Amino acid sequence: MPELKITGIIPCFNHEKWINQAIDSMMNQTRPPDLIVVVDDGSTDKSFEKVLERIYKPKNDKEKIEGKILHTNQRIILTKLGQNYGPSISRNVAMKFTWNETDLFAFLDSDDLYENTKIEKSMNQFDEGTGAVYSDFTTWNEETGLKIKQFKPAFTRNLLLQECIVNNDSLVAKKALEICGLYWEVIRSCEDYDLWLRISEKFIIKHIPEQLVTIRIGNHSQSTQQSKQRWEENYRKVFQRMQARATQ
Repeated sequence: MPELKITGIIPCFNHEKWINQAIDSMMNQTRPPDLIVVVDDGSTDKSFEKVLERIYKPKNDKEKIEGKILHTNQRIILTKLGQNYGPSISRNVAMKFTWNETDLFAFLDSDDLYENTKIEKSMNQFDEGTGAVYSDFTTWNEETGLKIKQFKPAFTRNLLLQECIVNNDSLVAKKALEICGLYWEVIRSCEDYDLWLRISEKFIIKHIPEQLVTIRIGNHSQSTQQSKQRWEENYRKVFQRMQARATQ
């Protein structure tokens, strides 16, 4: 059986401080992705330029000005969206760049970090019926310096219905996305929960009981900037969507 091809997906919005650390954590894997796609989601800081500097050396000023659509080297593809559309659209755009050459997508938020065995250990869990693999993680509040290990339970569908036990820094099989669909683009929170629910209806989701991701938390996160009312509204939409699927 040929080795599975892996693409790393990193959406970014105003994370110039951390974006290259996120890329490095993917490139330094014991089994690195074959390609990394970074989508700058309309950042107003220097996130795009930080990545551009590491992968692209313009020949002249004109080329530098005109070349801000898509840049690539052997390992990284970088593109920038014209405005801030949200993480669902960014991830979907990124996947489409390498869709035909990919078997597994490794998702990583641009302020988070993979431990160096994250991809290899996750990849080893995939078989014909596996749609996604998640792990435990460590939360890190840089403002306070506090790091807390988060232990998640082994996957069951019933647990997922109670809470989103799968984190967004997980690996997903392309075949699961082909059958279940990509990220739902109309919501900016709970979009990962919607995806895991859809995948769990047709595929197995597996858990690795190790802290293989570091997740930065704090006021910088887009998710923390959404109101409680919006979170509850999107949560209801996700379950309404699930109930509609059940009646089809």
